[in-house]
Amino acid sequence: PQVFRAGDPVDRDQEAFVFRSAVVDDIERQVMLSTGCPSLILYGRRRTGKTTIIRNLKGFLPSDITTVDISMQNPEASISMPDFIDTLIREISNLIPGISLEKSKDLKTLFKFLSVCNDTLKKRSHRLLLIIDEYEILDKKMGQNIFSLDLLDTIRESIQKHRQMTWIFCGSHEIHELSHASWT
Repeated sequence: PQVFRAGDPVDRDQEAFVFRSAVVDDIERQVMLSTGCPSLILYGRRRTGKTTIIRNLKGFLPSDITTVDISMQNPEASISMPDFIDTLIREISNLIPGISLEKSKDLKTLFKFLSVCNDTLKKRSHRLLLIIDEYEILDKKMGQNIFSLDLLDTIRESIQKHRQMTWIFCGSHEIHELSHASWT
């Protein structure tokens, strides 16, 4: 079923919510692979309910899966790369007890933090979904030289090494439509 509403995404705790079981089931199946799921792309044109799905995943996935949802439309995450790194580290730290907040906001610190996070998740038999909503804004910021292309290399390395984490890129553009960086 289509979810369409002018305005904010639907909050299932406050209003009627159309559960899109096929999408959520596919996400769960991929995330729960024994080898881990490195990354997913949730693509759909504007106003098809992508953000509603990702904001409501928590209530439909097993309790050993934690979700961090970063919207690139939020200026706290999108004004600069240090702001993005800070937002990502802060959001993860808030959800996973025992993971401390790093002071530096560079890619080396981010990768080290993600490695510690992955090790902690593995010990606890938990998984983490790192959801980047409106990911095409990352590409736009790379084209404006606000974000370094090295961010994609860091994400690629995380995808390969941090198997307790799944990166989900959510947006209204297909990868081949992104022109400022080599996303594939």
